[in-house]
Amino acid sequence: MATMPRPRPSASLLWHGQRIRGIDHKIVHSEIKNGIIVGKIRGWHEHQWITSDGDSFVVDVNNALRNVQEDFKSILRFCMKRWRIEVGEDDQQQILRL
Repeated sequence: MATMPRPRPSASLLWHGQRIRGIDHKIVHSEIKNGIIVGKIRGWHEHQWITSDGDSFVVDVNNALRNVQEDFKSILRFCMKRWRIEVGEDDQQQILRL
């Protein structure tokens, strides 16, 4: 019996329904700059919204995620720290209780 790979968590930051930041995992993702594919990123990558490419612009974050567990709470904590999202202690307990 073949086994399927375990899905990995991802997170996105939306602004008025548009993804402006996001971290996810793909086997291979095209690296796009100014609408042109300039390379490939394997594994974990971050989508960053820029004027010319929207949220298609991606950055390799494999090294940054090297010591982060691949569960939703750990990915959420990582994203909040990376994107400088601060919440009060009471709010943080509620968010991380998911």
